[in-house]
Amino acid sequence: MSSAQGNLPRPAWNSTPEASREELGPAELEEVSWAMSPTTPNSYLKEHEENKSLLGTNNQSRSSLHDVSLDHADLPSQRTPSKKPGFLKRWAAGWNHFKKTPHGRIFVLSTKTIAGLLFIFLLFKEIFNLSSPPPSRSIKTEVAVASAPTAIPNTCTSKLWSNGRWERRNATSMGLAPPIRTQAQAMKISNFPTDSCASNRLPLTNTAIPRMENNTAEFWDWRYRVSSYHWRSGCEAAGIPAKPHPTPEQLVHTLVNDGGWLFIGDSLSAQWFMSLSCYLAPYIYAVPYFTPATPWNATQHLYLNNASHLVQNMDLPAGFDINTTPLVSILRSGLLLSKPEIKEVIEKYELIKDDKPMFGPEKVFDMHTSEYTAAFLNPKLRYSKMIASSGAHYTAMLFQDRPFHQIAEIFHHNFERWADIMTRVLQDPRANGKKILYRTATAGHDKCFLQRDTIYREEKILETPVWNWQYIPLFNKIADSVLTARNQPRLELMAIERPAMLRPDAHLLIDCLHFTVGSGVFEGWTDFLYNYA
Repeated sequence: MSSAQGNLPRPAWNSTPEASREELGPAELEEVSWAMSPTTPNSYLKEHEENKSLLGTNNQSRSSLHDVSLDHADLPSQRTPSKKPGFLKRWAAGWNHFKKTPHGRIFVLSTKTIAGLLFIFLLFKEIFNLSSPPPSRSIKTEVAVASAPTAIPNTCTSKLWSNGRWERRNATSMGLAPPIRTQAQAMKISNFPTDSCASNRLPLTNTAIPRMENNTAEFWDWRYRVSSYHWRSGCEAAGIPAKPHPTPEQLVHTLVNDGGWLFIGDSLSAQWFMSLSCYLAPYIYAVPYFTPATPWNATQHLYLNNASHLVQNMDLPAGFDINTTPLVSILRSGLLLSKPEIKEVIEKYELIKDDKPMFGPEKVFDMHTSEYTAAFLNPKLRYSKMIASSGAHYTAMLFQDRPFHQIAEIFHHNFERWADIMTRVLQDPRANGKKILYRTATAGHDKCFLQRDTIYREEKILETPVWNWQYIPLFNKIADSVLTARNQPRLELMAIERPAMLRPDAHLLIDCLHFTVGSGVFEGWTDFLYNYA
């Protein structure tokens, strides 16, 4: 890898006011004000050490040469070697003198003779043993210790799927050889079928097209590398045959016939929606069409495009209305519960005992659970799966700089309440055949602009406090424990954050939280949801 690749300039963050002329942008991304790696410690720093134990990552005290000051005044002084001969030296001198006496010579000769006779005896004994047939019980012993063949798992779970690695794509699958210098070329190497996406909600930003000050050969070369990898799942390594990534046509047919997908979450869920709007672009259209007057948290949908030849020749199932039945929708609710629902939970369990206002100034979109569960159960909308996610907005800024252990407790109780509500939803007769999945949250990578050519083999623990990123794994563990205890077959954990956490190179050019659409991160989520969930 060249040095030029390892030392890319830091991207310009919203560098010029002309950005809005190229692409609609009420904000580059709504969380960008807090998603960049800060240059100063935030409110989590003061309690960072006491909270590391919550994650089970507390470093044990270790001593090394680097921990010891060799100039420290308390170290014991050096000992002066004694000039008097020691015990071993005196004993060796006595033995040498004894060997030279008549009795000593007899002792040495007798010792050598006995050793020789013992050697001859042992030699004849070994020859006799080799000539004798082995006892029959040794065969039984060999049979008894023979190991059984390792069982191959028959289910590709999300945790097993995530326990894989990123591999380089071959040149044929890339479609183009480097270099690339246009949006159309970037879309092609990302395996998107057209030059643009169906959704107009920041497509150039989300697909990380280098623009303005970032429109350089170095960033275009980086954009090529970002799409040069595919996820090799842990299921393959475990012996479960890999299922191919669906073609756009296969995915459209599945969403039409089996039911659509309903995303509930924050901007990462919105990016996943954008990825699907790029991949299915020839056959769908997106609503709303964003203008400066469109609410930034407006619910988005992907609908079949009747102008497409594929759609014109499809046999639509009963109850599917091409004008009102969505294939994919994203409803913005970054906290799972609405703020009034969270307030009710906090007051019920007395989770806040101070006099400060409950919520702080952080901007976050929330929605009452009754609103999005009603959409999920609506037979006319024909959703088959709900995929919810949360965690990134449970921050000190939202909860008025309260200690993190208190915020984690609030998240835990809120998640318990959410799981109870979802369990009741699945008991509704209208939910027959439907599933609800909780997608584990992804954190960012501190100073990702210094890692534009880096892919991890294993996840790295973020030791430096950056917003709430270092605590995202705890939120995921809480969700795992709650859903495991529920043991509801159709309410599942979708633990697919690990592939993203191995890709510090794949972040957008504007921050270190959001990932590039077309890097394989969101496309891998689609692959798992389509093939295994």
